[in-house]
Amino acid sequence: MPSSQPAPLSASASSALSPSRSECRLPPLDIPVPTVLVASARTARKAGPEPTHVLKSATELFLAREGHSLREITVFRELALNLLPATDVAVRREMSCGLALHPDTPGDVLVALAGDSDPFTAFPLLHHVEELPDDVLIRQVERGPDGLRKTIAERPWLSDAVVDALLRHSGAGVIEALLLRDDVELTGPQIDSLLKRPDAATGFGNMLRYKVRLTDGQLMGHFLYLTPEERPQAIAAAELFTLAEMGRKGLTRPLRPTFKPTVLHILQECAMAPDPALFMAEMTYALKLPRAFVERMVREDDGQTLTIALKALGFERHVASAILIRMVGARVRFKALRDLVRLYGGISHGAAMLLVDRWISAEAGVRKVPAGDEGVFQQSVQAEMAARDSQMRDESARSDQPRRVGAYQETVRPAARRADHTRADSGSSEDRRKDYPWREIEEIENILKFG
Repeated sequence: MPSSQPAPLSASASSALSPSRSECRLPPLDIPVPTVLVASARTARKAGPEPTHVLKSATELFLAREGHSLREITVFRELALNLLPATDVAVRREMSCGLALHPDTPGDVLVALAGDSDPFTAFPLLHHVEELPDDVLIRQVERGPDGLRKTIAERPWLSDAVVDALLRHSGAGVIEALLLRDDVELTGPQIDSLLKRPDAATGFGNMLRYKVRLTDGQLMGHFLYLTPEERPQAIAAAELFTLAEMGRKGLTRPLRPTFKPTVLHILQECAMAPDPALFMAEMTYALKLPRAFVERMVREDDGQTLTIALKALGFERHVASAILIRMVGARVRFKALRDLVRLYGGISHGAAMLLVDRWISAEAGVRKVPAGDEGVFQQSVQAEMAARDSQMRDESARSDQPRRVGAYQETVRPAARRADHTRADSGSSEDRRKDYPWREIEEIENILKFG
């Protein structure tokens, strides 16, 4: 439980007015104070506007003692809320430093000063006042700078909305301060957003991996942003998921990509062009990945992400090797190129297609591919299921057909012909000559039957 007493002020920077006339120190927020602001403050002391002088005098009287009556507090509240927008910034800074520690300061006045656009005015309230509305905190997080954001990150309690705003707008130092807190539990989308940051590979990225354990889905979806130690885990998870999905669907043959040969031919020609921009544009169109993702995959990654993407497209091994040499050969060593070719031959088409689908989902900010927009993995599964069903129908149709009569099986002559044959045996020689072909057939059948 945080203490009800206000925390002691920081011991650095400039002074301002306080109830006991002692020093109220402000932190270095890394904000240069404009010369115009200093000049305007001096002008206000000489012949300043009416609101500034009135509110400054009223604040000095209010801070002079404690235990104000309800009427006095109400009068000061109305005066402060009406005159603050027109008060000089230097006076607002003095007011905030003193009113932040006074026990009788009205809550509305504290909120108004905490939401001030001047960070030096807002800091004492953000540092000392425990209860402030989330909308005020979020607005100050969006304004910055990081010195003010760090003050908010170190408050005794933070709502999920404020934590989310801090993660979206803060630098690495503020995020490290958040990760050090035991009471802040990061959600899946928040972890996703942190993993996508360029500075997540070092610094707070190591703290993030120590604080939370990445799930298989996060490992697969954020393959491009993983460390070299985490990538084999993502590939293994994709292989296991592929086998489980094939078993659930009753598929026995390996999954194959469904891209047309013309698409692969166009991609190959673009890869051999002098400018890789055309290849990246075609990859963006073919795999439905964001252009920024594809550019980072081609220009900055070590080649593993591109290798998996080529496997998902269904290139032959020698073609994929040529594309890898063309795209990443200038910035990786020969041993690394051999490892990429080995990775291409080791990973299955199904796992590669599943990884690409997870990249699409992660970059789109959804947990799975929306219905009606199946990814390459599901397209391959559906094609394999259709081929299996077609083969089963063909086998069923062949089994329903009547069996063919054997070449040496005795046949039964139709009844009408059998009757004619009987009459021919008892008839004239002319009739027997007419029925001779039938007798000849019968003799041949007997020879075939008995030898």
